[in-house]
Amino acid sequence: SLIFSLTVMFSVHSHLFRITHNTSRTILIESPFMQSSMDLTLSAMECLPDEIIHEIFDRVPESIKNLKLVSRMLRNAANRFITRIRLNLYLPMVDIQCAPQNARHSTMTRCRREISISASITVPADRSDLFELRLKHFVVNEDFPMNRIYSFHNDDPVYRLNFEISDDDSLLIRLNKCIAGSTIRQVNIRECYDATNRERVSKILGGVNVRELEFAGAANDEGLHVFIEFINKLVYDNKIVSLKLKVHRTTASDPVTVLLSFARRLRCLFLTQLYSPRINRSKTYCFGLENANWARIILNMFALKLETLHINCLPYSGFLSNEQEDILIRDLPPLAKKIWFEAHRIRTRRELDYIDNDYAIRVNGEMLSIKHSTK
Repeated sequence: SLIFSLTVMFSVHSHLFRITHNTSRTILIESPFMQSSMDLTLSAMECLPDEIIHEIFDRVPESIKNLKLVSRMLRNAANRFITRIRLNLYLPMVDIQCAPQNARHSTMTRCRREISISASITVPADRSDLFELRLKHFVVNEDFPMNRIYSFHNDDPVYRLNFEISDDDSLLIRLNKCIAGSTIRQVNIRECYDATNRERVSKILGGVNVRELEFAGAANDEGLHVFIEFINKLVYDNKIVSLKLKVHRTTASDPVTVLLSFARRLRCLFLTQLYSPRINRSKTYCFGLENANWARIILNMFALKLETLHINCLPYSGFLSNEQEDILIRDLPPLAKKIWFEAHRIRTRRELDYIDNDYAIRVNGEMLSIKHSTK
């Protein structure tokens, strides 16, 4: 593949371009037409091979819309670039909201629409023109609208698409083509209880690398094992390295096996235990386990691939006893790997703050933290 360092100065009317190769050669084209014995009617840009034109589009994506207006040849070159099977994009966030079955009606339009899934895709501002053209080519049309909104935190636009229950799954597959080959920093999946929606989510994310997956909606009480299978499949298929999971009452038949399956596949796990009205706050409960030896479970998890483990269990702070904390403080720093363990709970009055074997050990009324200096 050709690698160029390109500086492009574009004018629709004069066809003026400056292209600087990364070697000592500099090609400066200032005349409206390339002097060629083959065809004197082609502009300088039109005489360039697709590899160079695509390199220009890749480095200056905001030029695509203007260049498509110059000629049919450049429009076709732009379309070939836009519709490449894989487009290497870095997307900060994709937020997927699955509508509960009893709340699928939307009043966003005049007619009542049964919304199954809403997908919001955050795109870097300097790549948004390219992504929008790709989205319009594959997915968006008069019958399937798209909303473009802007993030409150920066200038990166967010593209929101609503999929109805009646929509053909081919729409999801076409959306997948838009992001195939990309890397997504964070994917949030909310309220995905319905089996059909879980299947649709998998179709949207197929072939995409995901750094971090967050289940922002709490996992359903019934059939958590189905969620675990779904999560583990996403972790494997999308090469996920970090998982954030919130749960109420865990009904998995063997929660320890579930935790070890996560530790075997992930580098980072952030587990939040929410309050469940069915479970008294006085119980030493976390992730479906009562009176468990959490020190042993945590040590076994760190013996696998896992490097970072955060457990937030404020509703049931007694899940980790002082004796178990002492075991972790003693046994985690000597491990032959650099780890970070943190447990949030409100219970103990003791306070510790010291360094041991490059580990910062901190204990106070709100948390226990055992963190390597490199983390």
